[in-house]
Amino acid sequence: MEIGALAGLLLLGAGWTQAGEYAGGWGPAVGAMAPTIEANDQTGAVRSLDSLAGKRGLLLFMNRPADWWPLCKAQLVQLEQWRARFESEGVNVAAMT
Repeated sequence: MEIGALAGLLLLGAGWTQAGEYAGGWGPAVGAMAPTIEANDQTGAVRSLDSLAGKRGLLLFMNRPADWWPLCKAQLVQLEQWRARFESEGVNVAAMT
């Protein structure tokens, strides 16, 4: 294994451990209501989380602008492939970039 790859794996492992300790203070508690968020969709219409949610909720995916970052483009393509599965379970899917 190359030294650079080994160093990268070690850093990744160290970061994962620290993230686990830090993650306890992130965001709202499980089951808490999400704050009201409104934004314009791709057509310019104002949408809220409530207007996007399915019967069992909403999977809101937030990432960097997908028009220039290849990884974000790939993530959105994959999310679109999974969308039907989520929607069959009553969970709508939306993405904000």
